[in-house]
Amino acid sequence: SYQCEQQREAGTFWLHSLRMSLLRGFLDREVNSKFAPIRTHEGTLTHVLHCSTLFPEVIIKKNTSYEGARDNIIHRLHPSPAAILSAPNVPSPTIITPRASEMCRTNIKTPKGATTGFEKTKPFHKWLTGLAVASIFSIAYLLIPVYLLSAILSLVLRYPSTQGSLIYSLPLLLSIFIPPKYSRLALRMLRPMLDYFDFEAIHTNEDNIRTQIAQGKSFLFAAQPHGVLSYTGMCSAVCNPNDCVSVPTAAASVVLRTPLLKNLMGIFNLVDASAQNIRRIVKRRGSVLIYIGGIAELFKSCREEERLYLTNRKGFIKLALTEGVDVVPVYLFGNTSVLSVLKHGPLAALSRRLQASLTLFWGKWFLPIPRDEKLLYVVGKPIGLPHITDPTQEDIDKWHAAYCDEVRKIFETYKDRVPMYKNKKLFID
Repeated sequence: SYQCEQQREAGTFWLHSLRMSLLRGFLDREVNSKFAPIRTHEGTLTHVLHCSTLFPEVIIKKNTSYEGARDNIIHRLHPSPAAILSAPNVPSPTIITPRASEMCRTNIKTPKGATTGFEKTKPFHKWLTGLAVASIFSIAYLLIPVYLLSAILSLVLRYPSTQGSLIYSLPLLLSIFIPPKYSRLALRMLRPMLDYFDFEAIHTNEDNIRTQIAQGKSFLFAAQPHGVLSYTGMCSAVCNPNDCVSVPTAAASVVLRTPLLKNLMGIFNLVDASAQNIRRIVKRRGSVLIYIGGIAELFKSCREEERLYLTNRKGFIKLALTEGVDVVPVYLFGNTSVLSVLKHGPLAALSRRLQASLTLFWGKWFLPIPRDEKLLYVVGKPIGLPHITDPTQEDIDKWHAAYCDEVRKIFETYKDRVPMYKNKKLFID
């Protein structure tokens, strides 16, 4: 980048003036806009003003408090940052989300593996690694049922021989006795997915929620939409592995009981999604994330429109009111667009009956490979549910409507950040 002295010597000080004018306007817009906190890949809160590679003179410092936001930007050219950031009532700064690609300028200090929001290209080797890692789950979802069926037939028929059938079925036999287990190491190995999907996470009320969880308050994180596979949810777990410990994810019982599949998905710290188990968790002053629409919502996945199976899903509101647990809406942008699903046929009917994704699906190149599109994970604000030990239907309907309104608000507020969603409309069925 040009230094101020070089510009003067070269007689191009007009370029410097233009850049400074652009920088002032850029910072004024960013400082005075109400941005939501965004979680970094490293799980740290880096308070910055979202500066692009157009302004390489801006150095970003790490800071874990909202105070002193103006000190986070140090400008290496004239004038001083105090003159630029002199506007009163500066709101909380943006917490930038990294996209583990390389920085275009070495004099922009960002979190390790971070980049600004303007860089679009990814190195091919990182893209290819991310594709391979992300495809593990989609391909496994198709191949595991086929393998389990063939292994059982091999054992029953003793084909090609007794010894051969035992060797072929060994993964199945071992998986039966190995329980699903959360693995921080496995999540760390999945980090290339964050590059592949250009993942971003926004927490609108993170500090308050985390403080209350640390103090023992329970929350019911209600996520939607489900999609074929929740790649947005998986990326969030990879980005912030500590959240998997404090807030486990509820999954269908069949997922936790199916050999191999339970071990593959168990690394995300899954728990049984039955109402009885959810109630047991919140009574122990714990928090949990649930997918409201479930498998029924999977078959509403569409790249042209967003449909949520939510109108008749009110049980989680009743449970939250009864147990005195607040509900936090979570929206997973991209879940319904990275994979397309076969919505009809015997496999679709079997998926609905078993509450598991057993239908055919496809993505990139019409293969079971997820499309490399932007994923956005947005955690909204708590709805503010009261504690009603015996809620009436009117109480349930009232707070369910409040929840739906908050979901619509999140969708309309953040959909422009995801290219596939700019023209999408939300329908709540």
